[in-house]
Amino acid sequence: MGWGRLQRISLPSQCLSLLSTWLGSLLLLVCLLASRSITEEVSEYCSHMIGSGHLQSLQRLIDSQMETSCQITFEFVDQEQLKDPVCYLKKAFLLVQDIMEDTMRFRDNTPNAIAIVQLQELSLRLKSCFTKDYEEHDKACVRTFYETPL
Repeated sequence: MGWGRLQRISLPSQCLSLLSTWLGSLLLLVCLLASRSITEEVSEYCSHMIGSGHLQSLQRLIDSQMETSCQITFEFVDQEQLKDPVCYLKKAFLLVQDIMEDTMRFRDNTPNAIAIVQLQELSLRLKSCFTKDYEEHDKACVRTFYETPL
């Protein structure tokens, strides 16, 4: 892909399942909220693709998450680069895609599993909205964070 991957870390299995929900929900919310506010960088079609139903799905995921004190290490957009909306959005979007595809797991047909499927479908539609014009900004926007979800 050329965009970097979420760092793989070793955690106890109970921490990993709790953290994947927290981290995934947080990044999904950041990505979708940011994309709603940046209409100049995407076409009219793309700027109206995310609806209130998607944001409600995210809020339900966030509300149903479990808390843990396990520490995680992850790559995300450097706060100093937030002034560059293209860099921020493209990097956050692709990191969120990785989390939804590789990390977040829920039992089939549960509300969270259904929400993730809907968000993955939205993610696939949104991917066509990103151009390759700003790829050189990719590396400058990212740093490694060490956080706990509490």
